[in-house]
Amino acid sequence: MNLGETTAEQQAAGRCAYRDYRATLLTTVATKLPAGNRYSGWHGPDDAAAEPEHTFSVFRHRIEALREHLYYHYYDSWHGLVEDPDALARRALAIPGDLRLSYPLAVRIFHAVLGIFTPARVALWIAKHQLRGVRSYRGRQLVFAALVRRWFTSGRQLEYTPALDFIFRHAQGPASHELLQSLEHKDLCWLRACYKVGERSMAQLASRLKGPLEGNDGPLVELLVDEGVICSAEELTAWPCRCRPAYLRVIDRHSQQDFASARTIVRRLVQLGVAPGAIVNACQGGTPDFQPRQFEENLALLEAHRIEVRPLAEAVGKLLWTAPAARWRFLLDILKLNDAAELARFTDFLAAHAEPNARLANALIERGTSPQGLAACQSVLMLDTRDSEAPVHALQRIAGPPFSFGAEDFGHVRGYARDSSSLDTFLDALARHSLTAPAEVLAFERCYQAFQSEWLSPLLDVAVPRRGQATAAELADWVYRAGRIGHVEACAIGAHLLGLRSLPDLERLLAVAPLGASVLRYLIVDKRLATLKSLLDWFYDRAAGVLEMKLWRPLGDFERFSLDDAFDRCCYTRVSHNISCLHEAAHSRVQALLGPRPLGLDATALAAYDEARQQVIETQRRAVLEDAGRIMPMTGGVLFTSLLEVASPEQAEARLAVVAPLLDELLAGRGPTDPTLADIEAEAVALVYETTPGNVEQLWSSVTGRQSDLASLVLADHYPMRWRKVHRRLRDGAQLNIKNLSAIARLPALVSNIRAHWSSSMFDACKGLRPSQFRAAADVDGLAHHLAVLCSLAYGDEQVDGNLRRWEQIRESLLAGSVPYEELEQLQTFIDTTLPDALAVLASSRLGRLSDNDARLLERQLGAPVPDDVAGMAARLQSAIAATLHKVQTTSRRWLARERGKFPKVRDGQAETVLRAIASKAPATFFARQAVALCTRYNVDMWKEPRHSHLVVFDPAQRCMAGMAMLFLEVVPAIDPERPALIIRALNPVARYASQHDVATIVDAFFDTALSIAADNALAAVAFPGDGGMDLLSNVPAVQRDIQKRYVGRAGRYLSHKAMPSAHGRRLDRPARVDAPFDGYARGGGGNVSSLYVIWRGGEQALPASSADPSQRQEAAWTTTA
Repeated sequence: MNLGETTAEQQAAGRCAYRDYRATLLTTVATKLPAGNRYSGWHGPDDAAAEPEHTFSVFRHRIEALREHLYYHYYDSWHGLVEDPDALARRALAIPGDLRLSYPLAVRIFHAVLGIFTPARVALWIAKHQLRGVRSYRGRQLVFAALVRRWFTSGRQLEYTPALDFIFRHAQGPASHELLQSLEHKDLCWLRACYKVGERSMAQLASRLKGPLEGNDGPLVELLVDEGVICSAEELTAWPCRCRPAYLRVIDRHSQQDFASARTIVRRLVQLGVAPGAIVNACQGGTPDFQPRQFEENLALLEAHRIEVRPLAEAVGKLLWTAPAARWRFLLDILKLNDAAELARFTDFLAAHAEPNARLANALIERGTSPQGLAACQSVLMLDTRDSEAPVHALQRIAGPPFSFGAEDFGHVRGYARDSSSLDTFLDALARHSLTAPAEVLAFERCYQAFQSEWLSPLLDVAVPRRGQATAAELADWVYRAGRIGHVEACAIGAHLLGLRSLPDLERLLAVAPLGASVLRYLIVDKRLATLKSLLDWFYDRAAGVLEMKLWRPLGDFERFSLDDAFDRCCYTRVSHNISCLHEAAHSRVQALLGPRPLGLDATALAAYDEARQQVIETQRRAVLEDAGRIMPMTGGVLFTSLLEVASPEQAEARLAVVAPLLDELLAGRGPTDPTLADIEAEAVALVYETTPGNVEQLWSSVTGRQSDLASLVLADHYPMRWRKVHRRLRDGAQLNIKNLSAIARLPALVSNIRAHWSSSMFDACKGLRPSQFRAAADVDGLAHHLAVLCSLAYGDEQVDGNLRRWEQIRESLLAGSVPYEELEQLQTFIDTTLPDALAVLASSRLGRLSDNDARLLERQLGAPVPDDVAGMAARLQSAIAATLHKVQTTSRRWLARERGKFPKVRDGQAETVLRAIASKAPATFFARQAVALCTRYNVDMWKEPRHSHLVVFDPAQRCMAGMAMLFLEVVPAIDPERPALIIRALNPVARYASQHDVATIVDAFFDTALSIAADNALAAVAFPGDGGMDLLSNVPAVQRDIQKRYVGRAGRYLSHKAMPSAHGRRLDRPARVDAPFDGYARGGGGNVSSLYVIWRGGEQALPASSADPSQRQEAAWTTTA
């Protein structure tokens, strides 16, 4: 055997060994490759590009995976080169066999030290020299990591990326470490594209790729360069930035089919003579979505109709290959368009997804509509309607007299063309009021189907004579808002009786229109509020709770009696309750006297019975009104069912004799003390503290027996308070944000829908809830479904449920954007305090009961960001809910701040409400928490602590509760080691009092009362706690803001080595911040803060707690520093 034969046999054996080696590795890496075809963003679902990849392409990807596997086998980022690759591995990685990769440690250290002083151009020459003979990317990456990297240690160590690989092999010109670092992570396709258009040096490449040119459009851009469509660097720079577009976010490269589809279309466009700039523009818009089959089909269709393709392609761009052929046939065959310029006007039509309306198209053509007119109507042609005849009917009506719409005008129609069921009634009403110009008809389109079409004519009867110089849009806006309210007769009666003469006056009338025609007539005629100013003064200043009434029928004697009492008391919150009590009492008395209607009587007997019954009803109604007249002054305008449902006047008198002193005791901060309550007592306590008898009876036994906790204090029967009244009016010409208020009006229905599907189908519960809303929403309307989810989680909390019921009751006012300032304040309290408190109690358990699939779906639909380190489905969902609440709160605060700013103070004089504050621990005063909706309203552990009591505020004129605060009496060593300090928190006026009085006077009155108690009992100090993010200061946002601004913001730091000034019974000039722990709830039960703010010091100087001998203690050294 000669030498040649031996060499050939060795080569054959080597090839067999390499094939076996490669096959083994390919089998190993096959399990790591994704199954099936790669996702593509460049082709349509019906194209050849969607077919499986070619065998050669698949094999190439497997070889790439094999080399990647070998790279990570031989190189470790922590330890460097693990071992020198053997001959087979070198062959797989295309590394020359004579290239040495492994050096002793001393040599590697020497090279690294030398690299610190090596210029970049020398290091680059070394890199090119070492990498020159390596024929694969992964091989060069391994060589770079083993040999070359240490030569670049003068700057940050480089990472061998595809971009750096290209730079080392092709870039020209001088190099620097800064240039290499700026280019190492650039997109390879963008680099190659820039290189191919003449940017050859590293400096040019770095300058050209600085900024936004880093998106995944690189493969498409390089293709356009290869095909000669993009020829200059300036054209590359003009490419828009789409970094990581959504359609490419899950892939790193495009398949060969993608390139084939794109190249086929681009080359065909070049052959057609389409300008390069037009081709570039077509490829830039959104997802390229190259569909060669669709493209050829559309081209054949256009050529068959002799349409010049070049100008059309330049006008419509990618629609030439994305719009279906049926859409082009519609334009060519039905609309009879035969010119490229005419077709170019229909880009919106070609891009739409809805089916075109052929009947409407024929109707337009029959009327002789020009191509320009058809183009103006293309959006109507694509309108998605249930009845295809509706747009045709709309065209027939408004294109003829008296409206005479042109094609351009008809192109703006939307609502009229969707449903024609009541269109004739609506348009006839407009015609009767001479509103026939196209601009006027279109202005009223928003009113169509927003309310009953039959209401339009009477509303126009009111508005048109008072239109003045108002535009059609202004007139339509008033009609829209009035129609959303629904009380058309109220608008007509109010305008007539008040003698309104202008549209601005009608705008202001909408605030009271939700009261209904009967109540408006009663107020204007019976109560002599005969001018719009007097009526609005009453509404904004003396009508608390009036929007919650539903008195839309003619008023009877019971209704007038209740309204008269409420008018005198300026409070309407109990009107509906009182009327219901009167009707129930009268019915019970009649039933007790006559029993059920007898059966078996003839017509004459029945008529006699009915006549007698009617007389008894009238007698008993008068008797009920007489009894109610005696009860109302004692109860502060609230009726007791148990007092009215009596068998005789004597029994009524007996019950009144019991209730009258009971209410007096309760309004004095006292009341029953026995462990058990009579029904009448529970009803009385519930009445005074605005809760339910059931709540009182449930908690009563747990709150009795604590009166002795205040026995050591000297307390007055009551402490006078004065809160200055404020009056707020909606600024003339200002309008509240109807869109956001309408979202609040929809909230009860949204919550009801979510709750109906919560357990059965989370998919249905999440309908309307979209992640994009969370990211893009700039107002409450955009977050309505997110807020509904939060309210659904808090459902069952009586305060949340109460707010939802109230919004349902005042729905008409919310839809019309006509609510008083008080409602905005209550909404702010709900968002800031009520909802978070309820979620803290109820959300966790409800979320915990969800399955993983439901929880995952809810988290995804919320779209709230969840940190990556949050593990577990339950924890992630809790985090998403917290982020959603924060987003809702932030957005709502901005909106409500703007809305409150539209209500300036007017007539801010010195009128005051005189109140009585009572420090008490009588069992009944525990329920003061219910009236102001504290989160601790059921926390009896706090109540059982001797340090805790309530400061309850009553309005003696209205005989109702006006507010409350919590008092804590305890020794704070940081203030005084012996004498107790009085700590006051939770300053909460009742909602209607908070909105009608100056907040600063409310806060000062609470603090002054605490100072009086402290001074009378020689206490060490009066202080309030830091908020700690737990609403410890107040549930009312305005009160919190005032305390933060006027007290916390001015406070100084309390240091132990200087003297705190003693005001000798007066308030400190500046509050002093004391570092001292305080439990805002029960001890150990949460609400812990680390600081107190002292606002008053007792006259006697405190002694330091550190002195060992009390008799030798020296005067303490305290002071306040900024």
